[in-house]
Amino acid sequence: LRQGLLDSRSALQMICAALGTVPTADLLERPQEALFAESTRLLTTVLAAAGEGEVPDAATSRAGTVFASEPATFAGGCAPSAILMRWYDTPRLLSIFGSPVLRMAYDCSRKRFRAQFLCLLNRATMAEARRQEGCVRSEWQVVFAQFAELGTWRDLLERLKERVWTLDGKTPCTWPERPKQKKQAPPARTMPPEGDKSDPICWNFVTSNYCSKGDRCRYLHRFPPGYDAHKADAVLKGRKVGPGSSTIRDIEAAIEARRPDPPTSRWASWWRELIRSMLPLGTDAASTIQDADVRKLAVSLWRDVAAWVSKSDMKDHLRLFTAEPVGHPDGPTDAVSNIFGGAEWAFVPATDILLIVGEGIVGVTAEGFMADGPPGYRCETFLEVIVRIGNMDDAASTTQAEGHSGSRRRSRSRSQNRV
Repeated sequence: LRQGLLDSRSALQMICAALGTVPTADLLERPQEALFAESTRLLTTVLAAAGEGEVPDAATSRAGTVFASEPATFAGGCAPSAILMRWYDTPRLLSIFGSPVLRMAYDCSRKRFRAQFLCLLNRATMAEARRQEGCVRSEWQVVFAQFAELGTWRDLLERLKERVWTLDGKTPCTWPERPKQKKQAPPARTMPPEGDKSDPICWNFVTSNYCSKGDRCRYLHRFPPGYDAHKADAVLKGRKVGPGSSTIRDIEAAIEARRPDPPTSRWASWWRELIRSMLPLGTDAASTIQDADVRKLAVSLWRDVAAWVSKSDMKDHLRLFTAEPVGHPDGPTDAVSNIFGGAEWAFVPATDILLIVGEGIVGVTAEGFMADGPPGYRCETFLEVIVRIGNMDDAASTTQAEGHSGSRRRSRSRSQNRV
C-alpha cells in the first residue's frame, strides 16, 4: 500500500508537470482521485491540441486561440505544439496509463467518468496512428492489457463502421437542396484600390488623376513601357485571362467542386446529411457540445445506434455506458433522476460516434465540432433538417413505394404480353 501510494504521487506529479501545473499538498495526500482526473485532462488536452477527423488549417489556427484562452480546461499557459511534443516524446507519460496505480484509480471512479476515460483513451490511440501513418508506440500494448474494456469498445466501433460503409443495395437517397446563406453586399468603395503587390501601378492616380500620398506613394503614377492595362484590370477583377491563368475566382470554383461523398449505406447517408447540414463549415466556425442542436444530434444518433446494437449479438457491449439504478452507489444522485426513476445512460460517447458515422466529414478541435462541405449554405437546426429531408422511415417507405409501383407496372406489362 505504501509503495502504491508513492507511485500514485509520482505519477500525479509527472502528469501535472506535463500540463504545466503543480499538485497541492492536499492532492498528494490522497492522490488516487486527482490522478484519474488529471489523466483524463491530459488525454483531453492532447486530443484538443492534435485535432480529430477532418480539420482545415483555419480551424487549427482558431483552436490554438481557444486552447490558450481556457487554461482551466486544457494545459495552463502551454502551446498545443508543446503539449504534443511532451506527449509523443516522453514514453514515461504513456507508461503511466498502463500502470496498476491508474487502473486502481479508474476502478474507484464513478461509471460515467470511467466511460469517458475509455473513449478518450481509444481516440488517443487513433490520433497517434493517424499522426504516425498507422503506427503506435509499443507502450500501448501494456495500456490495452491493463484496460481490457478497450477491446470491447473497439469491437463495437468496428461493427458500427461496417454498418456505415457496407452498401445495402438500396437506391441512394437524394435530398432537397439546403438553404443558402444570404449574401451580404460588399462595402462601397469611395476610391479605386491603391495597387497590388503583383501590380506596380497606382490605380487611384491613373483612374482619377489624383493620389493623396503624392510622391510618397510606393506605386507608379504612370504606365511603364509594354504594360497591358486591360489585362491587369481583368486580373484584378478576378476574370480569367488567357489559357492556363489562375485567379481568385478559379480557386473558389475549385474549392466548391469538391470530391463527391463516397457511397455508404442508406442509414449512414441519412445521418451524414443530417450532420453536414447542422455542423458549421470548418473553415468558418465550430459548434461546442453545449449547443442545444448538437446535443440533440448526438443523443438521437446514439439512441439509434444503441437500439441497433441491442438487437445484435453485441448488446452486452452497451453495459459500458448504461446508467446504474437510483440508490446504487454508482447511480445518479440528482433530484431529477430521483423523480423520474433514474437515467438511461451514464455517458453518451457523442464525439466517438460522430467521428465514425461522419468519417471524412466531421472534425473536432478545442473549439468544437465542424463539418466539411460546400460553402455558401447556412447551418440548419435539428428540426429544420428533419422537415427538409424527412425521417429515415419516410425515406425507406418512399423508396419501397417506388419499388412496388415499378413492380406493378412490370406485372401489368407482362400480363398484357400474355394476352
